[in-house]
Amino acid sequence: LFSPELVLGVIRLVRGIWAQATGSATWKPQDEVEKEVEQNLSLGFVFKKTWVVFVCGALYVTYVSTTKLITDPLVWLIIVPWCLYPFSVFVMCMPVPEGAKKCWIWKWVMDIKRTEKSIGS
Repeated sequence: LFSPELVLGVIRLVRGIWAQATGSATWKPQDEVEKEVEQNLSLGFVFKKTWVVFVCGALYVTYVSTTKLITDPLVWLIIVPWCLYPFSVFVMCMPVPEGAKKCWIWKWVMDIKRTEKSIGS
């Protein structure tokens, strides 16, 4: 319910409203984004792109600590993913190891991607 996507959704909403209000919408093609990530992948690079979610998590930890909600385990289900978001993004952007490519789920996903490409062509 309150995953990092909540914070990212609010950011997208604000950027969308700003683009509409100023008439200055920009868009970067997905291929360009993927190349940039492949070329610059490091924890620092990822943190520059995801720091807002981390800061929201840190602020939430501060709020929870001051209001004595820190013992509520459900609050931690919200806070921990926000604080770990830059690290999880970094790990998910790393190249897939060859051993993992032999797993059934990798083959299944690649089959789906090939099917989608052939339908789109």
